[in-house]
Amino acid sequence: MINEVRVKYFKRFENETFELRDHIVLAGPNNAGKTTLIQAINTWHFALRRWMKAKYRAGEEGATGNGGEDAVRSRSGLPITRKELTAVPLRSLELLWTGTSTGLRRRDLQGEQKLGQKKVLTITLAGGSGTAGWELPMEFVHANSEMLYVKPAPEQMEAVPRAARELNVVYVPPFSGIGPEETRRDQPYQELLIGQGKAGDVLRNLLWELSQHSDKTLWQELVDSIEAIFGYRLLLPEYEGRPFILCEYLPGIPPRRGLGGLPRLDVSSAGSGFQQVLLLLSFFLARPSTLLLLDEPDAHLHVVLQKQVYDHLRRAAAARQCQLVVATHSEVIIEAT
Repeated sequence: MINEVRVKYFKRFENETFELRDHIVLAGPNNAGKTTLIQAINTWHFALRRWMKAKYRAGEEGATGNGGEDAVRSRSGLPITRKELTAVPLRSLELLWTGTSTGLRRRDLQGEQKLGQKKVLTITLAGGSGTAGWELPMEFVHANSEMLYVKPAPEQMEAVPRAARELNVVYVPPFSGIGPEETRRDQPYQELLIGQGKAGDVLRNLLWELSQHSDKTLWQELVDSIEAIFGYRLLLPEYEGRPFILCEYLPGIPPRRGLGGLPRLDVSSAGSGFQQVLLLLSFFLARPSTLLLLDEPDAHLHVVLQKQVYDHLRRAAAARQCQLVVATHSEVIIEAT
């Protein structure tokens, strides 16, 4: 769980500190920075995962000169290309820096810094309290429009706090609809689509993963939640022998086994509110997290449904010790916090 985010030179935030608590709602007018804060947290987590993966691989291989140990021990940091940076969609990496300025200007200079020196974009997350408190700055240095370097702050390169390593962040962007068909995709490609704001393009993959999970209670929890909220029955997804994942539901709950005379409907034919709630709950169950970032989860929901879904997520998150950070315009959700 995190209680503070400090951001320097990240997009619109030149130097800002944000205090967080258990579950927090980010409210404000359009273009106020709600999504930017969520993206900063997600970018921090992406960078740390990539760093730890490279460090682990270097330790396993015990090799140098292959981009592993050399990269994680380098003063420059681990190289990451624009296309690899799936946490936030960017046409050019300069767009990650405040005002697209990647070099120090005269007004930025401190101490022995020099004009034009690389700006170190820094995102710091902090959590815990007292002796259990921790913080970890992740640093980003611009190389060119297609590559940057990332590493923890120098004093923590060899000892990343355990709580930071165990933090698992899941980001759910605003809902943008789903397509008529969806093929099976591996998780890295799913993350790429999510980073591009196309979360609806992985809905059927999430449903398939839940249906195949060894813990069968996860799928049943999703089925029960949809029945409680909408009065619809989710059917098990089908994929074997098909070019795409078939995900259907019944527009009602049969009184007995079978379909009860109800038609099988594809999830793409459902209303946007149903699709959005199905996506939110699928993310929550299929991607276990300690920190769930939700960007406008209420966009297609009626006010009554907004509160019902938010209350459901809060209860489920509390049961799983998961922290929610929600960006919203919903007065209902704001009043419910």
